[in-house]
Amino acid sequence: MYRVESAHSSLKTWLASSTGGFDTVWSQIHSQLESQINGILAEFAKSSRIRKHVVSYPCFRALSGVVTHEALSKMDQERKMGVASGVWQDMSRCTCYLRNTHGLPCAHEIAQKEQTNEKFYRDDIHVFWRTLSAENVPPTDTAPDHQGELRGLIEQHVQELYTRPMIEQQHMSDVMFSVLYPQASNFQEPSVQQPRGRPKNNPTARDPSAWEYTFAKFSIGKSSSGSDRGRGRSSSSGSRGHGRSSSGSVGRQSVGKGRASSSSSGKLRDASFTGARFPHQKPPPDFNAILPHFLVPQVHSYVDVIGDGNCGFRCVANAVYGDEEQWMTVRRQLYDHLIERWPLYTEVFGGGEGGEQYAAAVLASICHWRNCPAPNNRWMTLSDLGMLIATRYKAIIVELSAEQCMTHLPLLWEHDPPEIAYVIPIMYDASAQHFIHVTLRDDCPLPVINPQWDRYRANIVQPLQQLIYSRIRRWQLYAKHM
Repeated sequence: MYRVESAHSSLKTWLASSTGGFDTVWSQIHSQLESQINGILAEFAKSSRIRKHVVSYPCFRALSGVVTHEALSKMDQERKMGVASGVWQDMSRCTCYLRNTHGLPCAHEIAQKEQTNEKFYRDDIHVFWRTLSAENVPPTDTAPDHQGELRGLIEQHVQELYTRPMIEQQHMSDVMFSVLYPQASNFQEPSVQQPRGRPKNNPTARDPSAWEYTFAKFSIGKSSSGSDRGRGRSSSSGSRGHGRSSSGSVGRQSVGKGRASSSSSGKLRDASFTGARFPHQKPPPDFNAILPHFLVPQVHSYVDVIGDGNCGFRCVANAVYGDEEQWMTVRRQLYDHLIERWPLYTEVFGGGEGGEQYAAAVLASICHWRNCPAPNNRWMTLSDLGMLIATRYKAIIVELSAEQCMTHLPLLWEHDPPEIAYVIPIMYDASAQHFIHVTLRDDCPLPVINPQWDRYRANIVQPLQQLIYSRIRRWQLYAKHM
């Protein structure tokens, strides 16, 4: 731009001092303009043929040697201006001037790339700014091989993935499968087979329907007490020992008159409702047998989620998304979080090889990707997953059961000061091997914090302990006199 302005200034000076008719001096004017334009093109060509090896920011790395020095400098300046003007916090502040006038990425585009750890490529830059030649870059007079570039990047990523630990390879293979085969990742309910009617040789009998075969498969029979035939819960133990709470009673479904039906609607209920008011629904849990007596009046409401082995994850889904059917999403998110923070949780679970083995067992308990009842080894163990859930959802998890009551706090935080997004009390009914999402009144007493939290927490989350200290102190005082 400086060279063009200088050429215009010198031309005006020459015209002002020249004499004679315009037709007599046109050849000289044309010759001078052509000489100056050739000089500009030569300077631009020289700049575009020299590769700039140093790129200031990671999102521009793929442009080194692909675009000119001037383009890289303008993008660097645009990024600095965007940071200074607050575009990284509010992208609506971007005026998109550089994109509209120069065909280069503007501040909000740069911010988006950095937040998603992505890069700009040649197609994101206007062709005017591309270099005339560079290493490993096709000439501008040929069509770019975009498909070949993408294949090369994929092969490079795959080769790098082979060098990662096996658990990361498994995680990435699951992600790739869900992208390549989205129809197989929707986990839709299987189609229901219609009844076949009455067999000819026995007019009083009929073939079972598909759903009857499904629920019979999981051995729904008498309850452990022997009463209420066909409405009992599974008698198999779901505890993994050491006072850990586990869910997943398949017997949560009831059978009556040859049909499988849920014994709970899953809707929010007032804790004071009685079975007499709702004679056809399951009576409420015995809070007095599960919770400390001083906490029972603090129960405001509860949601008795479906007990299909996923009930612990259903409680979290109901609290976070307001829909217990999002339990598969919760499993996926907890799986991803454990993979991302693998070194931290191996230390939390004991460190060394033993910690890795325990973390792998916890990871396996999360992995249930079929929309069906979960087997025993895929049930939630809240004492293991409490801090993991709290960290992933920025929540306070309150574990409540007759055997153990504990508060789980987040181990990490991205911002200062930390702000709690959810308080999720989850009650475990050991007699039914079932989790229930309860809602406690504001400022109710809270049980002691998980001892592992103070040892492995980040410094940024330490104020959370002071935030609930008075509530923990009241719990200790009440429990002492009960």
